[in-house]
Amino acid sequence: MSFTRINQTILSESKDLVAMDSRIEELLSFLEIGLLDVRIIGIWGMKGIGKTTLARVVAKRIRARFEGYSYLANVREATEKQGLEHLQEQLLSDLLKSNVKIQNIDMEDVIGHRLRNKKALIIVDDVDEVEQVEALCDRTWFGPGSRIIITSTDEHVLRRYVDKIYQVKLLTNDEALQLFSWKSFQKHQVEESFLKLSKDFLTYAKGLPLAIKVLGSFLCNRPQSAWSSALDRLKENPEKKIVDVLKVSFDGLSLETEKKVFLDIACFFKGENKDRVIRILETGCGYRPEIDIDVLVEKSLVTLFGRNLWMHDLIQELGWEIVRRECRERPGERSRLWLSKDIIPVLANNKGTSAIESLSTSILCWSMLQFIDLSDSQYLIMTPNFKEVPNLETLVLQGCTRLVAVHPSVGLLKKLTLLNMRYCKSVESLPPFISLESLKSLTLSACSSLKKFPDIEGNMESLLELNLDGTAIEELPPSFGLLTGLTCLNLGDCKDLLYLPSSIQYLRSLKSLILAGCSKLDGIPENLNWFEFLEMLDLSGTALSQTSSFAGLSSLKNLNLSDCNLIEGALLNGLASLYSLEILNLSGNKFVQLPQSFSQLSKLKHLDVSNCGRLQLMPKELPSSLQHVSAQDCTSLIDSPNEFKMWASPVSGTTTFNCFNSSQNQELSTLNYILWAVKSRRHIGGDKRLVFCGKQALSKSINCFLRYSLKECTTCIV
Repeated sequence: MSFTRINQTILSESKDLVAMDSRIEELLSFLEIGLLDVRIIGIWGMKGIGKTTLARVVAKRIRARFEGYSYLANVREATEKQGLEHLQEQLLSDLLKSNVKIQNIDMEDVIGHRLRNKKALIIVDDVDEVEQVEALCDRTWFGPGSRIIITSTDEHVLRRYVDKIYQVKLLTNDEALQLFSWKSFQKHQVEESFLKLSKDFLTYAKGLPLAIKVLGSFLCNRPQSAWSSALDRLKENPEKKIVDVLKVSFDGLSLETEKKVFLDIACFFKGENKDRVIRILETGCGYRPEIDIDVLVEKSLVTLFGRNLWMHDLIQELGWEIVRRECRERPGERSRLWLSKDIIPVLANNKGTSAIESLSTSILCWSMLQFIDLSDSQYLIMTPNFKEVPNLETLVLQGCTRLVAVHPSVGLLKKLTLLNMRYCKSVESLPPFISLESLKSLTLSACSSLKKFPDIEGNMESLLELNLDGTAIEELPPSFGLLTGLTCLNLGDCKDLLYLPSSIQYLRSLKSLILAGCSKLDGIPENLNWFEFLEMLDLSGTALSQTSSFAGLSSLKNLNLSDCNLIEGALLNGLASLYSLEILNLSGNKFVQLPQSFSQLSKLKHLDVSNCGRLQLMPKELPSSLQHVSAQDCTSLIDSPNEFKMWASPVSGTTTFNCFNSSQNQELSTLNYILWAVKSRRHIGGDKRLVFCGKQALSKSINCFLRYSLKECTTCIV
């Protein structure tokens, strides 16, 4: 039979085989039946696109030209249920025209003497593993002129063994309409009254023959009202027969990362640039998804248009359905949310769970939403688009440790008052703050990958509290000075922070400034007079310059200068001018003595000089307001080594002085409890007796006898 006669026979094929002619002709040109070589052709495409139908029709038309013929159907499923040995037996039985059992024959003899001289046509349908190809269609087994056709959704499997790959294309609009008409009306043309509905169904099917056949057969002989109802139902519940067929490819993915990437593309990244998607998934999920995307392309689940990721609409719907099945009734327990009708109730009613990995970046109809709490969503890698949430006031993303991308629209939320991103440790950058005019509290604590604070391009005078502690920020932008309403600034443990911008002088409303642990900070502003309302200043662990001055901080109540390598000099002497100071921490420094001028700190209540190993002398007079002095582990102290003192003061009541080494802490805790009991119920009056307890006394039993009246309290420690 000539090639022309084969084509003529095909043209008269059953009307059911719509749009097959051109495809069969193309495949026959790949086969080149007149040549004497052994040729293997692969047919590749997504599930339901017509690979099996194409192979069957071609085989039916050309099988008469071969001495042997075998059609191995559903190889993937047959391998799982019966094993490859069963398929080998079927292959040999078909070609040898007798029942064959592998255990009873010599394969080398069969291949060498009975197959190598036989011109065979073999169809191996639905292959998904390399081992299947090796076990069933080794080209060296068969005689000259043999042809092997393998169908598969996996291009990678085919590429290793076939001579050419024929990729089956989706039906054109005209072809799709013709097939749909035949299935739904048993004729070539759709009835005029059903034409619009038919096109709606074809829009849903997007040229996939499987979907067109299933939908057409279902709608056959049904009234228009049923068609409309079925179309509405498809939007919420895809046709199970279609989903089940397509899902085979998803179930065949061998790694969890491949499945996760497929679902992410289906729900969020269809049409997105491949490189951008790879960057987001790498940072947010901790693995390299490029190979996973390649596998999805090879398995016909994803297509590349240039550098953009694409997939058939029904494949995308398969992904959606897989996620819905995770928890159909409670969207907050699904891994991915992409529809506003699911997202809004979850966010508005705080129904989100740690199962949520990602939210859609294109959510509509959020206009009334005021509060979003996605805290501890450990699989969330990107935030939604907040453009349609103009009334949002509170946004909590705390503990979203894999969050990578923050949508630029967050900088446009004019009514946002609180943004909490504590422990979002994968976030490296934030969009510009353009219109956050109502923001009062911003927390970025422990965002350990955040290297740059965003530029401030609009009014942010309402911001009162800013927590940047534990970030990787190296510098603050000059626009930082626009935060003129800021009262609390926490930059603690910003170990990469090199300097503070000069514009910080405009933060005149500051009441609390924390720079503790900023070990690379190149000094602090030498003149802190700008901060006249500052009440708390923590500079512990920083490299203070002796030229730094605290003069002018008339409101300062709490100052922490621990572990700053301080020695005697102007800086220490200048502390005496802080007449509002109540708490002073100088622990872990290198000075030998404290200035006598400390007695001028008339409101000082707590003084900590612990671990000052070089300290020898305390001031002769301490402020009468002092309630407690901690000098623990001051091993060089001459005045009161290893002692605990308590005395009464007309201003502070009872003052305690702790100079024990850390080895006495357990005994000291008992003593402290007793002193707390005394102080909590005391009326000291004018009693100024010193009660002294040395190291030896602590090793004895401690008895506390209280006798107090409105005028006096006597404490005896033995």
